[in-house]
Amino acid sequence: MTAGRSLLPSLPRRGAQTPLRQSLCGARPSVVARGLLDQLKQSLGAGVGSGGSNSYERPSVENMGLDYYDEDEVEHYFNYMGLLATEGTYDRMNLLKSMHDPAHVILLLACQENDDPKIAELLAAGVDLNVKDNNGKTPLELATKPEALALMKEHLAKKGQAS
Repeated sequence: MTAGRSLLPSLPRRGAQTPLRQSLCGARPSVVARGLLDQLKQSLGAGVGSGGSNSYERPSVENMGLDYYDEDEVEHYFNYMGLLATEGTYDRMNLLKSMHDPAHVILLLACQENDDPKIAELLAAGVDLNVKDNNGKTPLELATKPEALALMKEHLAKKGQAS
């Protein structure tokens, strides 16, 4: 190291007008922060998926459909609901996966856990409520919470099916 020279880059004097400070003068802080965040994301290539949509945003329920759900979603839901901790094994999840597509496996698990928001999401995606688990029970037979049952009965009534 040479005498009098620092290895650190020189910083502008406090209060000096830097190009960034000049461009920010008069702008609202929230707009500036949003713009800077967008620039950072763009420079890193983050958040942009196919079709120009943000990959970190979940699609709206109306646009999801049954093909949105995959085997990773099943395992994530199984773990999220704490079923691995209570059952100690993935055996039942794997058995259900061998019997049904991922959306219907999640429906059966959600009904067992009385998870109304997930049930509503799956109903909007177009699941079939006549699916049966490995014990021959339908979602209506698995759910015990009145709100979950009401969601499914209302869905069946709209479709003109008996419960």
